[in-house]
Amino acid sequence: ITFVIVSYRSAHIIEKCIKSINPNIKIIIVENSGNFHTKNYLENKFLNVEVIIANENLGYGKGNNLGISRVNTQYAFILNPDAILEKNCLDELSKAQSLLQDDFVILAPNLLNNYGYFLNKNNNLNKKTYEQVF
Repeated sequence: ITFVIVSYRSAHIIEKCIKSINPNIKIIIVENSGNFHTKNYLENKFLNVEVIIANENLGYGKGNNLGISRVNTQYAFILNPDAILEKNCLDELSKAQSLLQDDFVILAPNLLNNYGYFLNKNNNLNKKTYEQVF
């Protein structure tokens, strides 16, 4: 798996995101701001990070497409720069992948807000734990 993160001047928050990912997993960051300082800083601090500097602000969709085009693994995990993975996130996705026997196109983890609560389909706070459906 390779993580793809599209960023636009997110250096102040992206480090927490990177630190929540196993350091043995490759991370591709597409920096839409053209900031080479961010590239140099992140690539020197994290050995598993490659930063692609876009020549222009490609936006989120095209930025992800650019990052995905550089992925050499079977799976790509698209992640926002302000997201932090729970420790068991990849294990849970791997279980879902096994249950589906590779008969899927997209898998997504449950999303929690800053207080640890699940968000429902309308992004409203829901304090009940959802049953995971695979």
